[in-house]
Amino acid sequence: MAASCSQPLVTPVHYDPAFKVTVRLHESLLSGTDTPTDIEIEMMSLCGQLDLLCRKELTQQPSHRIDNGKTSNSFVNRARVVYDQMHQLLARCNSPLDVQAYLESKWLDRLFPRAAAYVVRPEALSIALKKTTLDNYYTQLAGLHHLATLARQMNNDLSTQPKPKYIAHQLALLYQSITNLEGSSSALAVQKKNIEDNFKTVKAAFAADQGETYLAPEIREWLLTLTNNLATVMTSLPAALTEDMQQPAAILARA
Repeated sequence: MAASCSQPLVTPVHYDPAFKVTVRLHESLLSGTDTPTDIEIEMMSLCGQLDLLCRKELTQQPSHRIDNGKTSNSFVNRARVVYDQMHQLLARCNSPLDVQAYLESKWLDRLFPRAAAYVVRPEALSIALKKTTLDNYYTQLAGLHHLATLARQMNNDLSTQPKPKYIAHQLALLYQSITNLEGSSSALAVQKKNIEDNFKTVKAAFAADQGETYLAPEIREWLLTLTNNLATVMTSLPAALTEDMQQPAAILARA
């Protein structure tokens, strides 16, 4: 039996926008007074996340390019979340600037060019994979940290163990770490040449295992001096080793 269409089943009531509930899935549960520095640091963090998403997407593209927004659905969804968080952050502090203008005012567009490119044209992003100053910053920082940590570890092993087991292998890693560092040719030339001249002697001392439980005093002293000197150079942060870190560090220091 057909239902009568003369009368509506339900009469819709008037909708008042004042009762709208805004869904804020990605907003902090705790709110408080944010200083300009707090906002800038949080925006840096979001730019870093967006930059990483762009870089990952570029490495997965066969041509290492993104043209006219042709990206994976995963990238679109994740990048949009971060982009929305940027808008929410500026709305929270009542900033008169939009995201693009804010990044430019804080020089963050120079520090995160991939993220800035996305902000300008989210739906039609066009960028190519190439190293940025921040990429060089991370690479050099990681290299310096690895070399400093390895030198300290070797120095500690030599100071506490009669005959450290993996010193020859660690010495080879130390040499490779020096070689991989940009600017090491001038800043670490003495230490590099020192390893080249003495590596065979150290390797032979560990290869000729005759049941000795102690490392020869002259080899131990040379290794302790070498690792101490390397640690001292790392601590002084010479310009030759930190040149790639200057521009990003200057922008980060403004926060």
